[in-house]
Amino acid sequence: MKVEDASRLSLAVETYSREETVAFGAALAERLREGDVVEMDGDLGAGKTALTEGIARGLAVRGAVSSPTFTLLIDHAAGPRGLPLHHFDAYRLQDADEFLQLGFDEIVGSGGVTVVEWAGRVRAALPAEVVRVVASRRDALGEDVRRLDVAFPAGREDDAAALGRFVGSTRSREEGTPC
Repeated sequence: MKVEDASRLSLAVETYSREETVAFGAALAERLREGDVVEMDGDLGAGKTALTEGIARGLAVRGAVSSPTFTLLIDHAAGPRGLPLHHFDAYRLQDADEFLQLGFDEIVGSGGVTVVEWAGRVRAALPAEVVRVVASRRDALGEDVRRLDVAFPAGREDDAAALGRFVGSTRSREEGTPC
């Protein structure tokens, strides 16, 4: 893993395997709080579900993570951290109105951590303050290379900095240099 760019509230990370994407998701979960909504966008195969698997691992929720493409929502019961995970996939939804008609906004406001894949389709129904992730494949660099652009809402500078430090320390260990 490496950080390409870091600012006060956002960072861009490259991962070089599915396992690294999952590990980054677990590190991101350490920075998530009760009520956080993680808004994810990216093309098919960009790593959104792998990142969500890592978030689930970091939250230590119960149940295996899979893409809820056909069910739209998979709820994972809280584990030792006490935060459940609500995992939405909005790919099959037409717009934010459909999201609201299905009552999903009530789940988003019910606590825990909410991850919404394909969030662009329902953005108008989501809270203004979200943790935003845009995932993209870096095919020119190899099949497993992903770029993850993460932005925290205002006031979460410490979370962005801590996540950047995690990635930096991981990269140092991989290169054999001191952390």
